[in-house]
Amino acid sequence: MSFGNFGIARFSFGGGDDVAKQVIVQQDQKILIGGYSSVGNQTGLAVARLNVDGSFDNSFAGDGSVI
Repeated sequence: MSFGNFGIARFSFGGGDDVAKQVIVQQDQKILIGGYSSVGNQTGLAVARLNVDGSFDNSFAGDGSVI
């Protein structure tokens, strides 16, 4: 099993600046990442859920992330 590329999963919430503040591994080994995403002068809470291989979990919010 691998995680992302070379053990690193990189992604963007689709905006400008993204910052992860918290990482939690769930009992099913899926990974929740919480932080914020800023575009221009607007900043929003951002949450993503990854599968154990580092890919987005599409069962979470339709595409694996929500702002």
